Amino acid sequence: TGEFLDAGELAQEVTIRYETLEDARQALEVDDVDVVFVIPESYFDEGVIEFYAPTFSFMLVTDEPMRQLFYSQLLARGLDMETLVRMATPLGYTSTQLEETVEESVNALDEETRAERSGAATVMSILMVFTLFSTSSYLMQTVLEEKTSRLAEILLAYVRPVQLLTGKILALFVLGLLITLVYGVTIFVALQMTAGETTPLSGLSFAPDMMALIVVYYLIGYLMYAALFGAIGALSSNLNESSGIMSIIAIVVMLPFIFSTQISTDPNGIMAVGFSLFPLTSSVGMIMRTAVIDVPLIEYVVSLGLLIVTTLIFFWLAGRLFRFQNMISGRMPKLSEIPRLIFGAE
Repeated sequence: TGEFLDAGELAQEVTIRYETLEDARQALEVDDVDVVFVIPESYFDEGVIEFYAPTFSFMLVTDEPMRQLFYSQLLARGLDMETLVRMATPLGYTSTQLEETVEESVNALDEETRAERSGAATVMSILMVFTLFSTSSYLMQTVLEEKTSRLAEILLAYVRPVQLLTGKILALFVLGLLITLVYGVTIFVALQMTAGETTPLSGLSFAPDMMALIVVYYLIGYLMYAALFGAIGALSSNLNESSGIMSIIAIVVMLPFIFSTQISTDPNGIMAVGFSLFPLTSSVGMIMRTAVIDVPLIEYVVSLGLLIVTTLIFFWLAGRLFRFQNMISGRMPKLSEIPRLIFGAE
């Protein structure tokens, strides 16, 4: 271009000027320079700079030397450093959607309400998961103990497998409700005692609609996980095997917590909607979505419908496996044996 004869104040320590491309390439071959930039004659018309490197490396691909070169030219032409810094470091920005759909305008909640509901949803979801897993895991343990001691053989002589499993689930369900009630009352009392003070529980909003939703998903979710853990207990031969499977399920259930930021920032995205509809995560995912947006009624219907159907399927599977658990006593069944255990004749 005939320009850039002087690298300038900012670029003089990071750039070297060569008269010809051949000179620059020779310097590149002998490692005098790391990379070569060529500002061609057409630069002011096309804005394209050529780049040469001895080998491909992400460490070498950078436009920083050229930025320093151009900023140096601006300083040489009288631009002060403060203005240059402001130009080189743009201000942060906020994305504003100028046009929104009817659904989004109706469903949007103000930031303060979202923050209060999100905090309450997180607290109640953690409490719900804690009680679900603590009591349901105890159910799995009792199934294993009865299976190992052969007590189940005696019990199944008098009651149907589903009846026995249902009795266990209902008994532990009452225990789970009691635990939830104790913790819930404790949180409520703590909120009343610390009213007006700044505490970790400050600003939580336990709205009636949120609490009603939590109760519904807690009841159905508890029954589903209890049946699932009962089936795992019937399949397993010892506590170590069942604990390993339970750990995998726990990771799946905790996915909404892991991706809570994505759910909060994009509550109508594929991930958020998927967590609120998938039965194993809907008990937590739907509550977290409801905290930040007014979920359409149809999605509640689909979510609860899938949760109920999955619960019935797990109950049926658990009953079948519970009935035939003596056939696999002492060992974990093979995958090929599970269909026979489920669909085998009574």
